Amino acid sequence: MGITTKPSRNLTTKGGIAIKNVGHAQKPVIIGTNSEALRNAEHYLYAYSTIQSNVYQWGPMLTFTVGYNAAKFWANVADYYGLMHSPYGYSVPTTDELMAGIEGSNDGLFGNSGNSSCGCHGQ
Repeated sequence: MGITTKPSRNLTTKGGIAIKNVGHAQKPVIIGTNSEALRNAEHYLYAYSTIQSNVYQWGPMLTFTVGYNAAKFWANVADYYGLMHSPYGYSVPTTDELMAGIEGSNDGLFGNSGNSSCGCHGQ
């Protein structure tokens, strides 16, 4: 079971959940459900595959991961107060989501740690 980002690379999540299309989590994302686990796995796999494709993207990917999480948080806050419509309203940002992206970046560069917070691993 897995996702092929390139013909030679398969990526899977722990527990045998196959990720077929990175970037297409079930909406809405509900904390504590499979939709949250899928979203976190997508963040891990996106970062992992990006770094596997180009190791020079490690630093920018870490920056992007933190920036994306922060932007998502503040966009949802602004949406809550009626200041703007957040395109991320379906997905509450969590530290698990943030850690999954950071761990995917690190595992893509340094090798699989075997203990990511989302239970993900690349092959």
